[in-house]
Amino acid sequence: MTVIERARRYVAQMPEAISGQHGHSAMFSVACVLVQGFDLNRGDARMLLEEYNATLTEPFSQGQLEHKLQDAVAKESIKGRGYLLNSSDKPIHVRITPKK
Repeated sequence: MTVIERARRYVAQMPEAISGQHGHSAMFSVACVLVQGFDLNRGDARMLLEEYNATLTEPFSQGQLEHKLQDAVAKESIKGRGYLLNSSDKPIHVRITPKK
């Protein structure tokens, strides 16, 4: 399963963002999970945030979604980026030294 598929499933289990019931906070939490928890790039995070938004009783505007994404990108997570990734999701950086 890809990181995007895992993120999609994770977000599907999150509470609905409902106007008048801390909906903006709930939407921001979803944006943070995507950007910070799964370390998704903005395009992938936007796609999944729009999918989540489409399931809401009272969807957010595109401008509101973009604002939540911008705030999520700017916010520093105390857990660090990628805290919801499995070790197999993270790229392996191998340092290759040339032979002399």
